Amino acid sequence: MEGLHVALEDAKAEGFLHGVAVGSDNFIISHLFYADDVLLLGKWDKMNLENMVMVLNCFFMVSGLKVNLHKSNLYGVGVTYSQVEEMVRVTGCAPGKLPFKYLGLPVAENMSRVRSWQGIIDRFKKKSSSGNGVWGRIMKSWDIMNNKGVIPYSTALRKIGDGNSTAFWKDYWCGGIPLAL
Repeated sequence: MEGLHVALEDAKAEGFLHGVAVGSDNFIISHLFYADDVLLLGKWDKMNLENMVMVLNCFFMVSGLKVNLHKSNLYGVGVTYSQVEEMVRVTGCAPGKLPFKYLGLPVAENMSRVRSWQGIIDRFKKKSSSGNGVWGRIMKSWDIMNNKGVIPYSTALRKIGDGNSTAFWKDYWCGGIPLAL
């Protein structure tokens, strides 16, 4: 996948591909890799999409690794489904609708909204309350360590409870500094 990353970065540097700006600092992102999966993100524009396909075809000719566009989906954020259907003619991909699941996690149009994460939150609460999830196992281990006097509860920096009073990035967790800089 390193070769495809380099090809996409080169195309971006030459102005052939345009990624999307994310976050408050408008970080530009054009692709994500996970194992043998590739997520391409870009400006909603026919030329940009044609250039993405061209980069994928060039990568195939050089490496012999073909992206199965007929097994891929095209999603549009902030556009109508009919616009997505028009653009799939450029790629040969299937049109996709938001929200969808990727690696078992929901992907929606605006992931900064709490309701976009509600399914994950509910699953986490269910697993943690049953004591069988990761958090439940951590708490059981801590109970055992506390009972043996190895790690007493008094060493906890903060009691999270239901999470309503916790500002994950701003609270002091490790070494007396917040995770956010």
